[in-house]
Amino acid sequence: MESGKRGLLITGGLAAGKEWLEYIKDGFDLVAAADSGIETAVEMGAQVDYAVGDMDSLSDARILEKFKKESIVKFEQDKDYTDTELGLSVLKDNGCGFRCIYGGGGGRLDHLLGIFSLFDRDDGPDLWITESAVIAQIRDTLVLNGMKGSIVSFFPAGVVNCTMVSYGLKWQLDGLEWSKGDAGVSNVVTEDSMRVTIRTGKLVFVGALETLKGLSL
Repeated sequence: MESGKRGLLITGGLAAGKEWLEYIKDGFDLVAAADSGIETAVEMGAQVDYAVGDMDSLSDARILEKFKKESIVKFEQDKDYTDTELGLSVLKDNGCGFRCIYGGGGGRLDHLLGIFSLFDRDDGPDLWITESAVIAQIRDTLVLNGMKGSIVSFFPAGVVNCTMVSYGLKWQLDGLEWSKGDAGVSNVVTEDSMRVTIRTGKLVFVGALETLKGLSL
């Protein structure tokens, strides 16, 4: 896990319920909301430090009146980056070495793929929580506790081939070397404490939303 502050970005698309936001919110130093994620944040009662985006997806722009002017970071609609990317950049610029996306589920497939592709970047997000899944970047070691029997999947990320060792999986990852296009789908957790450690490259973990409670990065 990277050093520095921890940042949470609430973005547009389907998000896990308010109870999940309550579960994780104390673990973050800064909270940003991107475009229609601003509405999600307000509905869930989240305390937002920065409202970011071109604001074209807001159902009512008057919602911005709830925020101080200095906390609103507005961009033109014709831009080179998505609102989610811009929100992550704002968190990074404010010292957040660990960044989590909350929301972004459902909707258009290109939007889903666009967020997932961020994990290929050197400065990509560390965690993504949708309405039904949790996606975690593994740069070093990931531990999953108390989730025996869960179905989990793994995907290589970045440009360097991924090699790793694992414990507590039905199909261990030891000795494998994965490049883009490879995947380990529908593996099974067989121990109360599962562990995956990266030797080269980086790996993305995908599990059901409930696995968030057992996840340690």
